[in-house]
Amino acid sequence: MTPRVLIFHSVQIDVEVLYKQATNELLKAQLNSLYEIIRFSNPISNNKLNDLEIKIQSKIEALKLTVSNDNIEDSLLLIKDLSMFFIERNKKCMLMI
Repeated sequence: MTPRVLIFHSVQIDVEVLYKQATNELLKAQLNSLYEIIRFSNPISNNKLNDLEIKIQSKIEALKLTVSNDNIEDSLLLIKDLSMFFIERNKKCMLMI
């Protein structure tokens, strides 16, 4: 596996761990939806996706903090952002095929 594919799988694992950590049912449902988006995403990266993938990693780090601090509102906003980033990434990946 290339380092970029490993990072992608690491993000997927992070979301799975956050799901198990979360206590709020709405938050768990949204984390599960995000996990499914990531699970069905193309793990192969491209230099053209670098800026977007940096944003994703930054949002994941912020999400770890908000979930661990039980900040539901900010966590839900970050999940929404991450979902949109992954949807954008997936569309860009399809254009590169």
